[in-house]
Amino acid sequence: MELLSALAADAILVCGAGGIDGAMRRNSITRARKALGMALSSRHYFGYAMRLLLGCCTSSGRARFRRQLQGLNLPARRSVEYPQWLAANIAARGEEYRAGAAPGMFSFLTTVYETKGRYVLDLFESVKRQTVGEFEWILLDNGSTKADTLAAIEKVRQDPRVVYVRVEENLGILGGISLCLQRATGRYVVPLDSDDLMTPDALAILRHYILAGGGSADGGQGGGVADGGPALLFTDEDKCRETPAPFEAYHKPEWDPVLFWNSCYIAHLCAVRRDLAIQVGVYTDDNARGCHDWDTFFRFYVAGHEPVHVPEVTYSWRQHPQSCAGNIFSKSYIHESHQHVLTRNLELTAGTRLFELTQSPLFVETPDWWVKRKRIEPQRLVALYVHRGDASVPAWLRDHELVAAVAVVHADQLSQAERALAELGDHQPGRENLVLVVGEGTEPAGDEWPWEVMAMFERFADTSVVGGRLLDEQGNLWSAGEVAGFGGIVGTPDRGRQPLDPGYFAWLRKQRTVTALHPAFCAVRAGFLTDGIALDSEMSFPMLGAWLGALARERKQRVAFSPVIEASIVMAMLPSEAVTGAEARRFFARFPGFVDRDDYYPKHFGLEPSSAFAAVAEEERRDALHRLRSAYMIDVPTKSSARGQQVVA
Repeated sequence: MELLSALAADAILVCGAGGIDGAMRRNSITRARKALGMALSSRHYFGYAMRLLLGCCTSSGRARFRRQLQGLNLPARRSVEYPQWLAANIAARGEEYRAGAAPGMFSFLTTVYETKGRYVLDLFESVKRQTVGEFEWILLDNGSTKADTLAAIEKVRQDPRVVYVRVEENLGILGGISLCLQRATGRYVVPLDSDDLMTPDALAILRHYILAGGGSADGGQGGGVADGGPALLFTDEDKCRETPAPFEAYHKPEWDPVLFWNSCYIAHLCAVRRDLAIQVGVYTDDNARGCHDWDTFFRFYVAGHEPVHVPEVTYSWRQHPQSCAGNIFSKSYIHESHQHVLTRNLELTAGTRLFELTQSPLFVETPDWWVKRKRIEPQRLVALYVHRGDASVPAWLRDHELVAAVAVVHADQLSQAERALAELGDHQPGRENLVLVVGEGTEPAGDEWPWEVMAMFERFADTSVVGGRLLDEQGNLWSAGEVAGFGGIVGTPDRGRQPLDPGYFAWLRKQRTVTALHPAFCAVRAGFLTDGIALDSEMSFPMLGAWLGALARERKQRVAFSPVIEASIVMAMLPSEAVTGAEARRFFARFPGFVDRDDYYPKHFGLEPSSAFAAVAEEERRDALHRLRSAYMIDVPTKSSARGQQVVA
């Protein structure tokens, strides 16, 4: 009920004083759809949001709204509910993340201000259950006055590992956490909100990854970042409500600076090197309150410290009306803090001469911003038009003011692309040409796409390929980033969704790194494109994206997705999606381990449409990869799994 109430509040804010019911009576389907989109972007929990809207509407309104939703690709129901999956996962990972000594390694940092006593005690119980028992806990009573809060704090402070501090006047979240940091002595500080929870093995898992990164268990010098381990580690998370039962996990990708600019996705649970935290000046900017975690991570990012991802759920973010997990508007200053943090770091990195911060057009009244390319000093593109029958260049491409020249090749003759592009000459003096690859029957939407292409290449220097959303003739998503090993060599877990659908944690509305892009509409650095095409003399056009993605991974280059870039495709005009066994075998011979992992599609997720974005057993993923290789008669290697067992990959 609490979740439904929060969603209702969000929807009412969008629909106005009359609520959703009133919106329906006023024939405002569009506003109701916006409310749904807002709820989705804030909650990422489609079933509740849809039932809420349908339950609040009149009967006639419900009927109309159902018609609006027809064809929406809803996630398949999971065969195993998340709490059961998590319990099984924790049990399975116990052997891998054994408890061990960690003297002087960890300091928890927690501020408490009028938190429900029960929440504080729940947190205390999760801390006590840690399989690594050597830690200190800096617990600040930030001027609490409520009796149940004070009683809970009194109980917690009896633990000898707790360093208790009280101030009579509330210092705010920034002042409080800064004071905790000053009192801490551990090599790594681990911020804990006073109403959240940890899994029992959270510290053991963090310890494991710190040691793997070069840190030593006794706090000595061990390599890693300059002098002793990773600078910053982040884990996966889920949510809980009044009761500690977990739900709605956020399985995260590996470190992705592109997604990071759109979302503080690495928060909860994090371990931060205390010496480096002090060095970069965390918790010193009062304008960042409410987004202080994001500010902290940006300071590490600007200083050149790359976070380490721990791909295990270790933390539950409690959802209630006073928490951003339960109500995005619970803190009125979040929007301004969000803007401040991004503006400051835009000035420190890309600069404001070519870029500006503006409200994202893909979100409705949510604190999401977009780094927009100013329409000055453009980079002109050259185009490679790939056809199967009609070689005539479409007018939109031939006449585009930012397309300097167009080369034409047949889809079955990609090997001729290098010569065709070379004949176009150099259209970017002093800079490498950017090649726009366009498949026959493809047409972009709007006029923002070339500027967004420029922005992605300019902001992230290691980017070699840029693309966006492809819509089919019905207006549904055909491609929005390709995943290695999903339903084939590469595949789109979001295929079939409607544009309104924000996708998994709103990823369809955010710039992010992906493993590959469909080649029907994308921009590629000229040299990288020709190197990619040269990988296979008989390369088919549908496989071009996979070849480029594999090459990018090999060279540690980036494939960037932006939803601002959008194009429609004529399905009948596209080359066949079928991949021949011969080409597949050549691909696997050149990139034998490509399908075994995808840094930007979490490792616990299924690899078939029925299990897209759903956590599955390790064996299910392994079986899917086995079937993929068998379909192309690829030798199936035997290797050690992540948990040390001999398995068929």
